[in-house]
Amino acid sequence: NIIEHSETTGYVGIQKYHFQKLNKNIVKIAVMDTGIGFRKSLSQRFSLKNDLDSIEKALLHEVSRYAEEGRGQGLAGVRRFVKEWNGKLSIRSGTAKLSIIPEWVWGKERERNLAPFPGAQINIMLPEV
Repeated sequence: NIIEHSETTGYVGIQKYHFQKLNKNIVKIAVMDTGIGFRKSLSQRFSLKNDLDSIEKALLHEVSRYAEEGRGQGLAGVRRFVKEWNGKLSIRSGTAKLSIIPEWVWGKERERNLAPFPGAQINIMLPEV
Protein backbone atom coordinates (compact mmCIF):
# COMPACT_ATOMS: atom_id res chain seq x y z
CA ASN A 1 0.00 0.00 0.00
CA ILE A 2 2.96 2.38 0.34
CA ILE A 3 3.17 3.31 -3.33
CA GLU A 4 -0.60 3.74 -3.65
CA HIS A 5 -1.11 5.89 -0.55
CA SER A 6 2.19 7.68 0.07
CA GLU A 7 2.99 8.51 -3.55
CA THR A 8 6.58 7.35 -3.04
CA THR A 9 8.56 4.21 -2.26
CA GLY A 10 9.16 2.85 1.21
CA TYR A 11 11.27 0.59 3.36
CA VAL A 12 10.67 -2.52 5.46
CA GLY A 13 12.86 -3.91 8.22
CA ILE A 14 12.40 -7.04 10.33
CA GLN A 15 14.39 -8.01 13.41
CA LYS A 16 14.15 -10.80 15.97
CA TYR A 17 15.70 -10.38 19.40
CA HIS A 18 15.39 -11.55 23.01
CA PHE A 19 13.13 -9.32 25.13
CA GLN A 20 14.39 -9.64 28.71
CA LYS A 21 11.23 -8.34 30.40
CA LEU A 22 9.23 -11.27 28.95
CA ASN A 23 12.12 -13.69 28.67
CA LYS A 24 10.86 -14.35 25.14
CA ASN A 25 11.92 -13.61 21.62
CA ILE A 26 10.26 -10.65 19.93
CA VAL A 27 9.87 -9.92 16.24
CA LYS A 28 9.83 -6.25 15.25
CA ILE A 29 8.54 -5.19 11.86
CA ALA A 30 9.05 -1.61 10.72
CA VAL A 31 7.53 -0.11 7.58
CA MET A 32 8.14 3.50 6.58
CA ASP A 33 7.96 5.99 3.78
CA THR A 34 8.68 9.69 3.37
CA GLY A 35 5.59 10.37 1.29
CA ILE A 36 2.59 12.61 1.85
CA GLY A 37 1.53 11.21 5.24
CA PHE A 38 -1.84 10.14 6.60
CA ARG A 39 -3.33 13.61 6.96
CA LYS A 40 -2.59 14.79 3.43
CA SER A 41 -3.74 11.49 1.98
CA LEU A 42 -7.04 11.37 3.88
CA SER A 43 -7.77 15.11 3.59
CA GLN A 44 -8.70 14.44 -0.03
CA ARG A 45 -11.96 12.93 1.33
CA PHE A 46 -12.29 13.99 4.97
CA SER A 47 -12.11 17.10 7.11
CA LEU A 48 -9.39 16.37 9.66
CA LYS A 49 -8.53 18.29 12.83
CA ASN A 50 -4.91 17.19 13.10
CA ASP A 51 -2.42 14.42 12.37
CA LEU A 52 -3.66 12.24 15.24
CA ASP A 53 -7.22 12.48 13.92
CA SER A 54 -6.06 11.21 10.53
CA ILE A 55 -4.24 8.21 12.02
CA GLU A 56 -7.26 7.37 14.20
CA LYS A 57 -9.61 7.52 11.21
CA ALA A 58 -7.41 5.16 9.19
CA LEU A 59 -6.62 2.68 11.96
CA LEU A 60 -9.72 2.70 14.16
CA HIS A 61 -12.47 3.64 11.69
CA GLU A 62 -11.10 1.80 8.63
CA VAL A 63 -11.32 4.71 6.20
CA SER A 64 -9.35 5.25 3.02
CA ARG A 65 -8.81 8.22 0.76
CA TYR A 66 -10.51 6.12 -1.91
CA ALA A 67 -14.31 5.90 -1.77
CA GLU A 68 -14.72 2.46 -3.35
CA GLU A 69 -16.42 -0.15 -1.19
CA GLY A 70 -14.03 -2.46 0.63
CA ARG A 71 -11.21 0.09 0.87
CA GLY A 72 -9.53 0.86 4.21
CA GLN A 73 -9.09 -2.80 5.12
CA GLY A 74 -5.28 -2.98 5.02
CA LEU A 75 -4.59 -1.37 8.39
CA ALA A 76 -7.73 -2.96 9.85
CA GLY A 77 -6.32 -6.37 8.95
CA VAL A 78 -2.94 -5.50 10.45
CA ARG A 79 -4.66 -4.26 13.64
CA ARG A 80 -6.65 -7.52 13.97
CA PHE A 81 -3.55 -9.64 13.33
CA VAL A 82 -1.45 -7.75 15.89
CA LYS A 83 -4.23 -7.97 18.49
CA GLU A 84 -4.67 -11.70 17.88
CA TRP A 85 -0.95 -12.24 18.48
CA ASN A 86 -0.95 -9.93 21.55
CA GLY A 87 1.41 -7.51 19.85
CA LYS A 88 2.03 -3.78 19.84
CA LEU A 89 1.18 -1.58 16.86
CA SER A 90 2.35 2.03 16.50
CA ILE A 91 1.72 4.42 13.64
CA ARG A 92 3.46 7.77 13.36
CA SER A 93 2.74 10.41 10.74
CA GLY A 94 3.13 14.17 10.72
CA THR A 95 3.39 15.31 14.34
CA ALA A 96 1.43 12.46 15.96
CA LYS A 97 1.67 8.82 16.94
CA LEU A 98 -1.08 6.34 17.82
CA SER A 99 -0.30 3.01 19.47
CA ILE A 100 -2.23 -0.07 20.45
CA ILE A 101 -0.36 -1.37 23.47
CA PRO A 102 -0.75 -4.79 25.13
CA GLU A 103 -0.21 -5.23 28.86
CA TRP A 104 3.29 -6.69 28.55
CA VAL A 105 4.87 -3.57 27.08
CA TRP A 106 4.86 0.13 27.95
CA GLY A 107 4.21 3.31 26.03
CA LYS A 108 1.71 6.07 25.39
CA GLU A 109 -1.40 5.37 23.33
CA ARG A 110 -1.60 8.86 21.85
CA GLU A 111 1.22 11.34 21.30
CA ARG A 112 0.94 14.82 19.80
CA ASN A 113 3.33 17.65 18.99
CA LEU A 114 6.18 15.37 17.95
CA ALA A 115 8.87 16.55 15.57
CA PRO A 116 7.29 16.55 12.09
CA PHE A 117 7.75 13.44 9.98
CA PRO A 118 6.64 13.80 6.34
CA GLY A 119 5.44 10.26 5.66
CA ALA A 120 4.45 7.34 7.84
CA GLN A 121 6.19 4.96 10.21
CA ILE A 122 4.47 1.74 11.22
CA ASN A 123 6.03 -0.42 13.92
CA ILE A 124 4.84 -3.84 15.03
CA MET A 125 6.16 -5.88 17.97
CA LEU A 126 5.09 -9.52 18.20
CA PRO A 127 6.05 -11.83 21.07
CA GLU A 128 7.03 -15.42 20.43
CA VAL A 129 4.24 -17.80 21.36
